[in-house]
Amino acid sequence: MGFLDGIQADGYLVDDEVLWLDTWLRDNPYLRSDPDASALLEVTEDALHDGVITSTELQEIDEAITRMREAGERRVGASENRDAITTELIGLLRGITADQSLVDDEVERLRFWTRRAEEWSHWPLSEVRHRVEEAMRAGCVGELERQDLMGVAERLVGGNPAESGAIRGLPVQPEVTEGVIPVSGSRLCLTGQFVSGPRSHCERRTKEAGGAVAGNVSKKVDFVVVGDIASRDWAYSTFGRKVEKAMEYEIPVVTEFVWRQAIDQL
Repeated sequence: MGFLDGIQADGYLVDDEVLWLDTWLRDNPYLRSDPDASALLEVTEDALHDGVITSTELQEIDEAITRMREAGERRVGASENRDAITTELIGLLRGITADQSLVDDEVERLRFWTRRAEEWSHWPLSEVRHRVEEAMRAGCVGELERQDLMGVAERLVGGNPAESGAIRGLPVQPEVTEGVIPVSGSRLCLTGQFVSGPRSHCERRTKEAGGAVAGNVSKKVDFVVVGDIASRDWAYSTFGRKVEKAMEYEIPVVTEFVWRQAIDQL
């Protein structure tokens, strides 16, 4: 539901969104049993069959998306748990970024969605809500704010390095520690790029939570925290080498998500 919402957020469809839509439908075979999803897949396949998507075909796809959204809302209703909210948000961001642009209508849709889910304050919803409100503080979205929001959305859609391929690009895959970690009293080494903000911001948050920050990996480090932004050259960067050093010293590797959970609980 979030993905379809994001696809329609700017009020029009383009070819890239249709390609994303077709891929999404094919990658989720359980949808084949849904009559509305099957109908949407059929019109999408027809539109892509000859390699040219006409305005009439775009309109037919848009109408099929609307029917599927309306049917889904009747069956599912509002999301009632944290996992469902997070999944819907990621879908919304994936749909919004499908055409590689971010217009005011899409930002407004994000704002409406995050305010509608105001009773939820977990990460990454809290991060998206904060960035959207900051971007619209002046009443309009400037180019820098637009780029920031687009970057955050794309990074979140990419997922954490263990899932997106950044860590898998290393010669040896580390075991990523899950669960709650003790930040207070621990020495952490932060590596990579973080969805939560610049490295300096994340290091300051760590210190405020009672932790110490190390610039490099040594045997005195308790945890190595990997930023959630994947990078194609991860395996050949200093970030990847820090993870390798952590493995050599048997230091637990944690994702930004785990680090953020620990910070937010303090």
